[in-house]
Amino acid sequence: MNIPDIINGALELFGAIFIFLSIVKINREKDVKGVHWLHSGYFMFWGFWNIYYYPHLNQWYSFIGGVCVVITNTIWFLQILYYLNRRKISLAYRSFKLMVWLEYQNARKNIIQFFYFN
Repeated sequence: MNIPDIINGALELFGAIFIFLSIVKINREKDVKGVHWLHSGYFMFWGFWNIYYYPHLNQWYSFIGGVCVVITNTIWFLQILYYLNRRKISLAYRSFKLMVWLEYQNARKNIIQFFYFN
């Protein structure tokens, strides 16, 4: 029994639990605020490295905790990308609708002026 491996595995497992809380928060709010995708992506890829690396050191508790971290971090990372892109698409769509509405109002005004003054 390797005590440092057990401690590291427990820390990884608690990390996965805390990341799960972030997953729940994003799922509830349907928005990303104050989180940049780059750092979560970095730690996600580091987690993939850890699940490759830990078996080579015979650190199986760390491996199990690392798998949990990778799963939750990957879900969180994909949620961040999804909701950031959804916000951009939504803003573009609202801008397009506003532009169409303004063009409609302008055309309507021109038609009224044409018939009213002619």
